Amino acid sequence: MAPAWRYFRAMSWTLGELIDGGYRIWVHCDSAGAGGMRCNHRAMVDLDDLARRLGRDHGAMAADLAGMFRCARCGARRSTITVHPPTVRDVKTGELR
Repeated sequence: MAPAWRYFRAMSWTLGELIDGGYRIWVHCDSAGAGGMRCNHRAMVDLDDLARRLGRDHGAMAADLAGMFRCARCGARRSTITVHPPTVRDVKTGELR
């Protein structure tokens, strides 16, 4: 019998899939400033704008997007990318927003 891992599709999202699914991406600055203090600035990415620039078929995994963002506060490119699924349901329709 084949190992269970062979039956799972490798996780690889595109920007278009995230937009269609209602996901959000947050970028957190990881730079260490003067005195070792971290910047800790964060911002939500405009996925529609990003997809217009890179294409809806562009990969949306952290490795695909690494180095593309610059912190608006300190100017660093060192960041952590987190993907957030839709978590709010519309009261009337029951759909995720």
